[in-house]
Amino acid sequence: MSDPPSRSPLTREHAERLRAHGFAVVPDFLTGAELEAVRRDLPHLTPSAEEVRREPERYDNGQARSWFPFESDALNDIVVRPDVIDWCAEAIGTANLVMTDALLLSKYGGLRDFDQPLHQDFLNNDLAYPRRDGGFLQVTTILYLTDVGPDDGPTAVVDRERYGQEVHQDLGHRAGGHPLYAYEVPVTCRAGTLFVYDTLTYHRGTSMSAPDGVRHVLFFQYGNAAHRWIGKHAYGHLGIAPAMRRFMTRAAPRQREVIGFPPVGGDYWNEETLAGVARRYPEMDMAPYREGMAARSRHESASVAGTVPSG
Repeated sequence: MSDPPSRSPLTREHAERLRAHGFAVVPDFLTGAELEAVRRDLPHLTPSAEEVRREPERYDNGQARSWFPFESDALNDIVVRPDVIDWCAEAIGTANLVMTDALLLSKYGGLRDFDQPLHQDFLNNDLAYPRRDGGFLQVTTILYLTDVGPDDGPTAVVDRERYGQEVHQDLGHRAGGHPLYAYEVPVTCRAGTLFVYDTLTYHRGTSMSAPDGVRHVLFFQYGNAAHRWIGKHAYGHLGIAPAMRRFMTRAAPRQREVIGFPPVGGDYWNEETLAGVARRYPEMDMAPYREGMAARSRHESASVAGTVPSG
């Protein structure tokens, strides 16, 4: 895995703003080296504007999508960056995290109207109604991989102070005149900026008026692994994918854990599973899992010994 920044740009103030206002903007989230690596990889991950305009029906008339694991170590490293995991754990209120989605989305101007109605993401990420306390929060992010100006389809967002706990299934498009549109603000920013919000926050994609515009963004989400009604993805079906095998080999134990892999010290691990995982991933460092199993065994032995009466 590539080295994360020496000091995380994600702060406690961002978490407080998320809770109070529903979103936070984090400039310079990516280091220069991370952004350079992403820019090298993007041409291999996304179609060119010429390809999309030549075959628009192949690309949803102006959009291209791919999901984690990406054929890019740079993108895979970003979505499980240790400071992201730590910050989300603090913001949500649990260390028992799962990455519920990770998506690379590219939009190409001049082919369709990307204007969306204001909406809340819990409607397609949650079977219930979101709580923001008690470990129930789901944190969503949009990482802008290209500069976003007024003509590049910026995300529009409304401060929670304008609507409180209200939930509207359908606000209609801006032309319909719902009063909440008067309070939306566009997120225009430089590449490398992170936009953090929760699934009750009103936001939308706006029109890309630049006819030759191209916008690349990386979505990724985290939630509490114990709450199975939250989120979109489990990753077991991708275990055969070469990109997943590479990710599993390169990742640290905590990074594997947030996509659903058994944690160090968990009761899944025994001699059979240690050997089986080592055979499946010959280049994976199994030492943390072996040490965790030994520590658990010592703890269990000490607990049993402590229950035996003396004399």
